[in-house]
Amino acid sequence: MMPSPQVVFPYQVTALHVSDPRMMALLAEVSATTKRFGVWNLHQSPGEGRLLGTMVTIEKEISLSGGHSFVVVRGEQRLEIDGWLASDDYPRARVQLLPTRDCVVDSRVLDAAENALRAVRNLEIEMDLAPHATGIGVLDSDPGVRTWQICAMTSASSAEQLFLLGLSQPDERMREVAEWCCDRYGELQRALVDQGDLLPPAN
Repeated sequence: MMPSPQVVFPYQVTALHVSDPRMMALLAEVSATTKRFGVWNLHQSPGEGRLLGTMVTIEKEISLSGGHSFVVVRGEQRLEIDGWLASDDYPRARVQLLPTRDCVVDSRVLDAAENALRAVRNLEIEMDLAPHATGIGVLDSDPGVRTWQICAMTSASSAEQLFLLGLSQPDERMREVAEWCCDRYGELQRALVDQGDLLPPAN
């Protein structure tokens, strides 16, 4: 198990910066065998509810100076940590793999969430709040995959993303995303109004 400051969703491709010697030992072992390991968000506290994570597969590893690495991984399946195992090298745990795409998705709910997310992303870019972000392109044609892609593209907090990761029903996840997008869009619109109040009058 590798702790990470970010939440990794199924089907998400992302890069992890690894510098801890224990995590480097984990990478060395799994790179030579299955190329799979679990990632859990380090903002979760043992004893305070479910400990959730995602099983990932290594797609590429880039070695950096100083013994650091960037590891490109692809999320595979949700998991829940049932308990920690004694280990001297790196964190190991008993995990339960959770269903990832075994439910039918309501296309109307999915489309509403995607449209809401596109509106928020475009406004964030327009306001220069996401300087490294790009517009949302074409998503996967598989609705089950697309729901997770949408979750991964929100700029929600780690706590909000963990909540999405813990929801087993895709329609429920998409409704939560749509609600978050509506709230976020309203915040951005109010910020635009406040900025306009501070601007000098046009000549």
